[in-house]
Amino acid sequence: MKVGERYVLRFNGHISNRWPVLALVHSSARASGLTEQAASELELAVDEVLGNVAQHAYPPPEDGPVELICERVPSGVKVTVRDEGLPFDPDRLPAYQPPRLTDAEEPVGLGLTLARRSVDGFEFQFLGPRGKAIALLKASPGEPEERVEAPFPPRRRDSPETRLRVLGPSDALDIIRLSYRAYGYHYTYTDIYYPDRLEAMLASGTFHSVGAHTPDGTLVGHGALHPDEPESRQGEIALVFMDPGLRLPGCSKAILSELYAEIGRRQWVGTYGDAVTPHVHSQKIALEMGMRDSALLVGQVLGDQQYRMLHAESAQRVSLLHMYQSLTPRTLVPWYMPERHRAMLEAIAHHLQLPVAGCEGLPGNPDPGILVARTNLSLKNGIIQVPRTGPESLGRILHLRREFRKQGLAQIQVRLSLGDAGTPALAEGLEADGFFFAGVCSSPLQGDWLVLVNLFGAIMDYEAIKVLTEFGNRLKDYVRQCDPGQG
Repeated sequence: MKVGERYVLRFNGHISNRWPVLALVHSSARASGLTEQAASELELAVDEVLGNVAQHAYPPPEDGPVELICERVPSGVKVTVRDEGLPFDPDRLPAYQPPRLTDAEEPVGLGLTLARRSVDGFEFQFLGPRGKAIALLKASPGEPEERVEAPFPPRRRDSPETRLRVLGPSDALDIIRLSYRAYGYHYTYTDIYYPDRLEAMLASGTFHSVGAHTPDGTLVGHGALHPDEPESRQGEIALVFMDPGLRLPGCSKAILSELYAEIGRRQWVGTYGDAVTPHVHSQKIALEMGMRDSALLVGQVLGDQQYRMLHAESAQRVSLLHMYQSLTPRTLVPWYMPERHRAMLEAIAHHLQLPVAGCEGLPGNPDPGILVARTNLSLKNGIIQVPRTGPESLGRILHLRREFRKQGLAQIQVRLSLGDAGTPALAEGLEADGFFFAGVCSSPLQGDWLVLVNLFGAIMDYEAIKVLTEFGNRLKDYVRQCDPGQG
């Protein structure tokens, strides 16, 4: 192989026969000038890494994708193995210890220890929602050696007994691993898949995190408060997930109770959260804590999330049920309502116990509007927030929709301020161009928002959207009637 040449292979983690893959690695190494012994050592290292992927990243019955890149670099041959399986950090693991005759269990970490000792360079990298990768370098004759020592972690036992504690930066990797077990690499907050980012958020107070641990220290349940701003008196209850392989009665409720105690200490005026809809478990817990459903965010996140771990399949994009709770009395505020949705908006306000005065829309504001847009390319969605409408707002939103489509997004959410007199006219223009009503997102400090969704023509199966409450099902039926994809 010449410098710059590469081969890319993609296969399942539990490939039935990996010898053709190893043969390609061996022959590529020999063609790049490595000796027979060096090529065999690189082959051994790749074999051990692939074995660890099959055993630990995708423990049976799970399976998932693996990508292998074999390339000729100036210093030798580099092989990169990437997977989207269970996260781990080699730098936090104890060194491999040879087994003793009295040991009852198999030794831990032998595979990656052999891999490291067989190559001249070993690099591990977190790739966020794309998983993780191990790069192996076998140097050409005369190149300097680079070695790193760190073995693979032991498997921990499960136990239903738990205790709660506030988590800090040192717990970041455990949170990531638990999130993966519950949702794969498609949880809404993609920053949590980068340990350094999550550590920084925990250290700064961006998240107030509470975890449930077994007696041996294994994290099996988690929840967090995410204030809108560092000193804000409102925010989201987020990152709530439990180990799907365990029965943990009362664990999630205990975590939420601790979070609500912290909300009381911080004197928040309101809180909100999003519950998944392939099942109703999270909705039930949120309702028991006093939250109420107010919007159905149709197709908000990817449909290949690992809800099979939670005993619920989801082939289409997953919808989220937005839920809100006012913690202090609200004063009367005006809502500028599109006439066609007035009855449903008044029902939502009554359901949320919000005192509102329905107002008719007025001619648009002649001044330029305010528009804030953000995208999540991992989840293929975008949010456009319009605190103030203007004469150019409709054109700008439709332009952003075209740009988002070019980026491969599959869902857009537009939030229009119900306190803006131009909202009814803007909503009418958007609904004439494929957007449809999804409900209300409410905030005592930032105002209340009319939510519209665009799915780029995708057809949703609303029967697969599970909603627990009578009002939630009324909302779902109304959203389905508004969805142009439902004919």
